[in-house]
Amino acid sequence: MAEVELENYSYTHLHYSEWPDRGVPEDVEELRRMLGELMKYDTIVIHCSAGLGRSGVVAALLAIMVQLEINSSISIFGTARKLREHRFGAIQNN
Repeated sequence: MAEVELENYSYTHLHYSEWPDRGVPEDVEELRRMLGELMKYDTIVIHCSAGLGRSGVVAALLAIMVQLEINSSISIFGTARKLREHRFGAIQNN
């Protein structure tokens, strides 16, 4: 995690490098910690090298975490569908 200031705007950059392209993270606890850290912010930008699969999964996980804070009912399929409507190819399934 790094604090960065650019043109009078300060932001925090989180870099998670343990999730290989077309693979899965070996240590889910580290991923869980990163998601917990992301939940602290009001506005976030998510991007992986390809900008599709991993980014979509992180966005879906965060959306589900927010839904669970509001109520106990979630729709994993509905969350994935909404993300795919906004970003074609988000959350790869192959």
